[in-house]
Amino acid sequence: MVIEQKAFKNPNKVFWGKELVAHFLSSKRISESNVAYFLALAGEVVNFDRFCRNELKAPKKVTKREFIFDSIISRLTDGAKVLEFGVAHGYTTDYFLRSSNMQLSYFGFDLFTGLPKAWRRLEEGHFSNGGIPPEVSDPRLTWVVGDVIKTFTKDFRIETTGQHVLLFDLDLLFPTAHVFDVAVSIGILKKGTILYFDEAHDSDELSIIKTMLLPKYNCKVIARSWSSIAFEIL
Repeated sequence: MVIEQKAFKNPNKVFWGKELVAHFLSSKRISESNVAYFLALAGEVVNFDRFCRNELKAPKKVTKREFIFDSIISRLTDGAKVLEFGVAHGYTTDYFLRSSNMQLSYFGFDLFTGLPKAWRRLEEGHFSNGGIPPEVSDPRLTWVVGDVIKTFTKDFRIETTGQHVLLFDLDLLFPTAHVFDVAVSIGILKKGTILYFDEAHDSDELSIIKTMLLPKYNCKVIARSWSSIAFEIL
């Protein structure tokens, strides 16, 4: 007679993925500060994903921000005004202009000397382009050099009719909130306006979305990734 061997379930068995992560975090390959940052970032990403799924009803996400750019570009109309806040080395500027052949006005706002103060793990001056705008050659482009607090005010001259696209990549809370307030005051946040937040998982930009955008405007999500998101005002 063959006696069937009973299979015992190991209550301490850990999924191999968790085991791998735990082993990596507990090794000496990364410092304690890096472990803390990794865990904090993971928490931010999970929080942002939960917010998108539960509150925005936007469970689907793309794998990289260029897909969000493509979604925005596909919605551009002739005569659109695109305002990019936080240009750095000009990657986004170049991407938008190369990918669209229609008539539009593109404004790039930046100090071009990097972050005005430390942000997350980056030091003051990070993203600096030496104080010089990137070499992006396009007749549709206008550089606005200087502190956005001073260069983008209620006196900024821009046509308020037609489509407007605002690309937020200033990273810091205060200048981002300033730009949002000015955009409201000059009347370019209206039906059809598109807003893109590059670091939406970060508490600063997420607070703008939660306290300044969504309570006052009816919006739909155009596309989102694990860290970035684009809205259109309805």
